[in-house]
Formats: sequence, C-alpha cells, structure tokens
Amino acid sequence: MIKVVNELETDFRFDKSCPLNEYPRPQLRRDSFLNLNGIWQYKIFSDTNIFINYNKNIVVPYPIESALSEVECRLEVGQKIGYKKEFTLPDGFVKDKTILHFGAVDQICDVYFNRNFVIHHEDGYTPFSVDVTRLLKETNEIVVIVSDNLDSDYPYGKQKNKNGGMWYTPVSGIWQTVWLESVNYEYIKNLNFISNIDSNEVTIEIEKDAIIEDIEKEITIYFNNSVVHYVKTSLDTITVKIDDVKLWTPENPNLYQVMVKMSEDIVYSYFGMRKLSVNTKDNHKFLALNNKRYYFHGLLDQGYYPDGLYTPKSYDVYRYELGKIKELGFNTLRKHIKVEPAIWYYLCDTMGIIVWQDFVNNGEYSFFKDSALPTFGKRKRRFGGYKRTKKSKVVFEKHMEEVVKKLKFFPSICLWTIFNEGWGQHDTIKMTNKLLSLDNTRFIDSASGWFYRPKENGIDSIHWYFKKLDFSKKQLRKYVGAYAKPLVISEFGGYSYQVPEHIYNDNHEYGYRKFTSIEEFTTAFKELYQNEIIDNLKCYISGSIYTQVSDVEDETNGILTYDRKVCKLNKEVAINISDKIKSFIDKEEK
Repeated sequence: MIKVVNELETDFRFDKSCPLNEYPRPQLRRDSFLNLNGIWQYKIFSDTNIFINYNKNIVVPYPIESALSEVECRLEVGQKIGYKKEFTLPDGFVKDKTILHFGAVDQICDVYFNRNFVIHHEDGYTPFSVDVTRLLKETNEIVVIVSDNLDSDYPYGKQKNKNGGMWYTPVSGIWQTVWLESVNYEYIKNLNFISNIDSNEVTIEIEKDAIIEDIEKEITIYFNNSVVHYVKTSLDTITVKIDDVKLWTPENPNLYQVMVKMSEDIVYSYFGMRKLSVNTKDNHKFLALNNKRYYFHGLLDQGYYPDGLYTPKSYDVYRYELGKIKELGFNTLRKHIKVEPAIWYYLCDTMGIIVWQDFVNNGEYSFFKDSALPTFGKRKRRFGGYKRTKKSKVVFEKHMEEVVKKLKFFPSICLWTIFNEGWGQHDTIKMTNKLLSLDNTRFIDSASGWFYRPKENGIDSIHWYFKKLDFSKKQLRKYVGAYAKPLVISEFGGYSYQVPEHIYNDNHEYGYRKFTSIEEFTTAFKELYQNEIIDNLKCYISGSIYTQVSDVEDETNGILTYDRKVCKLNKEVAINISDKIKSFIDKEEK
C-alpha cells in the first residue's frame, strides 16, 4: 500500500523576512535586541570547505526538514548543513560588549564570526551564547556548521529517520531564534527568584559580569504597576519581605514585575509567589500547591507542528494552544521529548498553566524493555534499560544541568521528569540526588511509569493505557496504602479519532483505542474520566496526564488535530469533567 502523507499547515501569520520577531528572553529583558531570524544562505556538504558556495536560501529558525524552512529535505549520515548570514548593525546598537545568542541548534555545531571560530556546542535543546565584541566589523558574517546524525548518545526525543507510529520526522539545524544584544562592561547575566510564601519573602539571586565585586544594585518590585518594594544593595543574593502577598496559581497567575539596575545596565524581570509541598491527611500523602491539596489536571504535550516541526509558524500558535487548553479546564501540561523556547514558559507563567518538564531522552531504545514491560505492569526489576554508553551518561547529566539552569527561573514549572519509562534510564538514585542538588524546590519524577522509583523520588507515577484503573486490584493497592507516596497517573488515555481533511497519513492511525465518530470518542472520553479518574479521587490521586494535546504525524490521539484547526473535545464535556474534579478537591479541603 502506498503511504499517503498530506501537507498540513497551521493558520497563523508568517513573516519569513523575520519570523518569531519577539524578544526571546522575557525573564531578563533589556532594551538591546537585534533579531537575526529570516533568510539565510545554506549548503549541504561533507567536505571541509566551510566558507564558500552558499547559493541557496533557507528560512531560519525552521529545521531543514520542515516546510517553513523552504528546504524540506533530510540530511544523510555524514552530511553537514552550513548556514551563512551577512548583516550590518544598526546605528547606536554597539555598547561595550556584543553577545551572539542561539536558542537551540540540533545536534552539534561550530560557529564562526567573520571567519573566526567562536564556539562549539553540543545538545540540540539548550541555548548558548558567545561574546563577539572584538570581531565586529561594519559588515558582519556568521557561519554555523551543523552535524546531526541522530547520535543516540545525545538527547533526541522521538526523532527518527524512518518516522511512523510513535516516531516523528527528525529535526536538524537551527530551530530557535538567533539574536544579538549589546551590553555595558558591567552587566547582569542572569536572575533567579526563590519564593517563600510561609514567611512572605522572596530571595533574589543576581549573576553578574563585573570587575567590582560589591557593585551596588537597585531593585524595584512592582505589582499591577505599583511599587511594593525598593532596595539598594551590594549583595548578589538578597531576601526581601513582600507585604500582602498575591499567590501564583493557574486560576490566578499573579506575577510581580522587577527592575534591576546595576551601573548603566537595566534589566526587567518577574517572579511568582508559590509553594510546592507534599501534605498528609488521613494517612495519605498528596501533592499541594500553596499548602492546599491541588489536582494537576493535565495533558501530554510534545510540541510538534506540521509545517515547522519543532518550531511554530508564530508565537500566536503557542497563545492559541495554551488558551484552548485553559478553555477546556486543564491546568497542567507535561512537556515531553522537548525543551521549548523561553517565551513558551513565559506564556505558561502569565496565562496560568503548570508545567511538568521532561529532560529529553537519549540512549538506544528497546520497545520491549523500555515501553512494553511497564505498559503491561511488569515493574519488578530494579531498573530498566537497554544500551547505556559511558558517553550517553555524561551527556545526559550535562543536559540535565543545562536545562535546569535555563528553566528553573519559571514559576509555572512544578515538576521535573528525569527518565520517561525506561528510556535512557541509568544510575537513578545518583541522577535523582544530582537533580536535588540543582533544584530542591520542585517535585521530581525519577522514572515516569517505570520499574524503579527510589525513595529519594517524591512521588509515584504510573502509565495506564490498556486496562481499567481500579485500586481494589492487587497490583495497584500498594499505591494507596498508609503513608504511600503521592500518586500521579503521568500518562493515560491516548484515544484516537481521525478528523477527515485533517489527517497527516491516510494509511496509518496510531492510538491506544480507536473511534470512527466524534460521538463515540466523546462518550468514551467521558466514561474514561468518570470511571478511572473521578471515581478514584478518594484514593488521593494527585494528578493525571491525558495523552495528548494534539495529533502528531501518524499519532491521532490528540485533543487538537495536527494542524490545530479542529478541537475534538466538546467544551461542555471538558468543563464538566474539570468541575467535578475541582468540586471534589474543594470539598476535601474544607
């Protein structure tokens, strides 16, 4: 049978001359910003001549495999893609230092500025930057050389050269914004905020680049444009009191705005006051938000788009998706197989959506060991695993460190997932303790849905697709015993319904239960939540993650179609489910 793949696209604005032209780092804004997205030149090659013969155009930052790149081809093993961009700087742009930023480049790259090598980077999901001040000219040239052999020692998510089923089209090259900023000699490199709602305090951590160790900083905190605190300090870490605290929740995503001035540098940021804890009632443990039991009612989110793959046509795609998720009564997204640009997490902060963030899997994959066994309840082994090389372990630990460094700022992120099922799993206790040393303010799921979740892991999470979730059964009874860990259903559902005219692959449908009409799908969805979630809330389940936000290529188990043009879930049905969950939790809290 001939495989029929349809060209789908999302209906959002697109300016290929400078796409995604919004400030890319909302957690640390300053007035210096030059977006370098748009038309670059490229070549695909396997030789060593890296600076010449760039005679074809590509739209950055769209992966070379995507339609929006206007290339839409795949790299062969051993091939490299070279990017070239010439530009001039606007008058008055250059201050003391000029920094070149890359949001993400998959998988390994070398960057040259005016034909000088400036930085090597590995890991397709983390940002990097380099000071190019000394190399600036009137007309400047950037060359980026990328190799992506889908080396499983590096994080790769669900990319596969032979996509189909649960595997998706690979993503290569620049896929997040490229930009420049110019700063003073003494400037603020990073900010972090740690809130304590029990003492009504927030700790502000300032990372600076300055010769003077005790340089003075001015910090002004606002809420709704009114000043709530002002302080001058020479300290890099300071704790301040916040009167009449406004808490951050998905229902009321209150955020405080912050301005920090150091010498001539001024940056703008924000923070949310919220607390995550494990509480106990009637000999049961559960997850709490701001000292109250909270139900994390969520969806699995894999962040693929039919026209841009990893990269949306515009950030309005994010706004639409997140708005639709809120409209349907969900409050949580489990960000799976991917790390998004900073603006996505900022939108979750401002719109009020909790994020459970996965680290991106690496290591070779075995369907039998890494998915089939845990799916059917075989969880007695100490830990799963296929082939874990020494290099893959080192790479994963570095990836985890870089992702936490990038994302720990965002208050919407409430849980880290280290390993999904057994995929890439290794040294689970070591990795859990490592993560705790990086960030002990959030929940940790050491191995979502898998065999081995150590005591250091604060929760138990299970994946449940093919059998009825019934806690009277022996294999589930252990999860609700006295003083058991808080329990979440971190994947379930996956019901498939193909919407005509919005199907990626006419000859393949991937999902865990299939329906041929919207009426059948709706009835089954209602029954699933009533029988397996709502009826089990008395067992102190703390959250559930339905698979998934949208269809992805062959997978047709999304709430939205792959092109985001149709929502399969009836709003009234969805709100009725979320109201029942909320009503039960509110009653328990009284």
